[in-house]
Amino acid sequence: MILLYRGKSWTSRLIEWFNWSRYSHASWTFATSNYESLMGDLTEWEAYTHGGVEHVKLVGHNHTLGTRVDLYELIKPLNNSDIALGTRFLEDQLGKGYDWRGVFHFLTRNKKNNPDRWFCSELVFTLLCTMGRSILHRIMGCQVYPGQIATSTEIRPVGYIVLGGGFRVHKWDEAALPCGRRRLKHKWDE
Repeated sequence: MILLYRGKSWTSRLIEWFNWSRYSHASWTFATSNYESLMGDLTEWEAYTHGGVEHVKLVGHNHTLGTRVDLYELIKPLNNSDIALGTRFLEDQLGKGYDWRGVFHFLTRNKKNNPDRWFCSELVFTLLCTMGRSILHRIMGCQVYPGQIATSTEIRPVGYIVLGGGFRVHKWDEAALPCGRRRLKHKWDE
């Protein structure tokens, strides 16, 4: 499951503004949702600014309480082989540094990839490609920002959680969007 964060810090707000998006961070969990709560493996895989690629013990562990995290699932579910491939890929990335240069390439529009460093959305996008799920076409992982992931027609919103409020999944609703923004209609709305 893809986790897209609506960060609260000034850095998060700057990332959201720069990318014309409501998301400042992306990560991955093998947890599932029954549309009421998150279940199963509640660990989180992420490329985080302070520790690089990490496998943290609980979703949201590195983030501020009260942060909203939107949940997206793949329309075509993963099978055991996909999960094994994805887990192996993520384990191989553990400990690799955060790709600050990659983030700054968004400013210069320079397409450079560093295989020894990752930023959050690049890691999630590459993970999905490794598992055979190309959610965005004709784009390199080093060009993908968090909000861009949410535009894929290969995923659908499940709902959202609020860090510190347990793992209760809230329904996706217009009122929950920040600043009175209206959600664009997507393929799954029809």
